[in-house]
Amino acid sequence: MKFIKERERITAYDLMDRFGYSYSYAYKRLNLLKKQGLVNDLGATPSTYRGQWCLTEKGYNKLHFLERSKEEQEAVTKKEERLEREEVISLQKRVEQLKREKLELEEAVRIFAGPGGLQGEVSRLLKEYEGLVTAYARAPKLGVKPEQLDFRQLTSRLEKLLKYSEKLPPEERGKLLKTLGLRL
Repeated sequence: MKFIKERERITAYDLMDRFGYSYSYAYKRLNLLKKQGLVNDLGATPSTYRGQWCLTEKGYNKLHFLERSKEEQEAVTKKEERLEREEVISLQKRVEQLKREKLELEEAVRIFAGPGGLQGEVSRLLKEYEGLVTAYARAPKLGVKPEQLDFRQLTSRLEKLLKYSEKLPPEERGKLLKTLGLRL
């Protein structure tokens, strides 16, 4: 029907040329469309030749419906594809988050299960901190500029320790924070 709409008037020969139909098949297709009320045979008139066909108003309406339906289907398909992509991205983000959480839990287990447990880790960190403070105070005497000393590793470890301490009972957490010189 779209072909008929584009050309306004067609013959069975036009269908043969365009779609490779035999004459009898092209004629049968046109008659089927006529029985459905979608095309009219223009018949023999002074301005036309017998065997020319055009769309009826019902044919135009059905074609419009089919084109619109196809556009709606494509829109639904695109929306579904977009939702799938968003879901995949969301799942990928969740997997990354779970990997980070797993690493954090492994680190917490290592700290809590290590020699001396959490208190042992705290005393190791405090000794390391005191050593860095002492090194920082002596740095000018040794010819090292204070800004060359790196506290990032210690700071990172202390932050992890504080994060893990949130899982401790309140009394133990209070003792830890007091030891670190922090308030609850």
